[in-house]
Amino acid sequence: MPYVGRDQYYEEPLAQPSAMWTDMYELTMAQALFLDGRHNQQATFQAFVRKVPFGAAYMISAGQNIIHEWLDKNWKFTDRDLHRLSEETVVHPTTGETVKVYTPEFLEFLKNAKLEISLEAMPEGELAFAGEPVFKVTGPVWQAMLVETAILNAMNSQSLIATLASIIKTAA
Repeated sequence: MPYVGRDQYYEEPLAQPSAMWTDMYELTMAQALFLDGRHNQQATFQAFVRKVPFGAAYMISAGQNIIHEWLDKNWKFTDRDLHRLSEETVVHPTTGETVKVYTPEFLEFLKNAKLEISLEAMPEGELAFAGEPVFKVTGPVWQAMLVETAILNAMNSQSLIATLASIIKTAA
């Protein structure tokens, strides 16, 4: 049964994994870098634990399986994604006109994009401590930005759940 959303019928639910597991800010920044010709500059983003949750002494690293599957099987911009992006508009600050956010050239670039990043991550289930790196993503800056956002979302939520489970188990 098709999913109905945004005045269109889709064969799959909107939650289907794609390269859109990021936020619009990162996509807008990627376009700015693309238009400036700096999108393929190499960059490295590293995340670390600032403060472990629940006042614990550690955090359990989790969510890497979700990220691995997403990068391996689902990191691409689908036709649905590109259509959605092509419909995004904003009001121009000086003219007041409604304008498209993403250029056709950038959308074509996304359509043909191949993932070119490398990822190093702490193994699933490892203890992480404040100040300790949990993952490092390296590659073209536009891709590293998009992937970093998804990694943070997946690992933050999954690590939080795993850490709470560990604390409850220890307390029990």
